[in-house]
Amino acid sequence: ENGIKHGISKLRNGGSIQIHSILKEKFWIIQIFSSGILDLSLVSESGIGLRNTQERLNLLYGKKAQFKIQQSLDNQVLCEIIIELENNF
Repeated sequence: ENGIKHGISKLRNGGSIQIHSILKEKFWIIQIFSSGILDLSLVSESGIGLRNTQERLNLLYGKKAQFKIQQSLDNQVLCEIIIELENNF
């Protein structure tokens, strides 16, 4: 949702969203790449949607889940969730 609302919807010529789901050793890695520039006000404590995402992950997985968002390229934002799984795949 953030990738559309705060990313590509603000770009005059649109953009793209790519979703990658990777199982690597005992981790499930979900990466969402979206066109746009990271708005640091969304990452701050006032960013309700991102804070809710982190809280949900904490409730479901505790310390076995990580969430981060960062500018990965000049015009691309990466949102990444990493969940430690119980069994290796």
